[in-house]
Amino acid sequence: ILDILIEFKYVPLGKVKLTGEQVKNMSREELRQLKPVKAAADEAEKQLNNYQQTLTEHYGDILRLRTYTVVAVGYDRLVWQ
Repeated sequence: ILDILIEFKYVPLGKVKLTGEQVKNMSREELRQLKPVKAAADEAEKQLNNYQQTLTEHYGDILRLRTYTVVAVGYDRLVWQ
């Protein structure tokens, strides 16, 4: 059994200055390189680290935590790691 923590962020299409169709045609790596997406992913990672530290301090070694960041680009695409 694993403990899973997911941090979600949303980036509107207007921030990346692309249409939904353009976003759909981009690879995950191309999306990840867009500045607003990268900033959202970095913020999500930072928050996950804080949450992970707090949970580990509280639950200790019994926690088998797996963490994931997910960034939605509009309502058309997801970028995760």
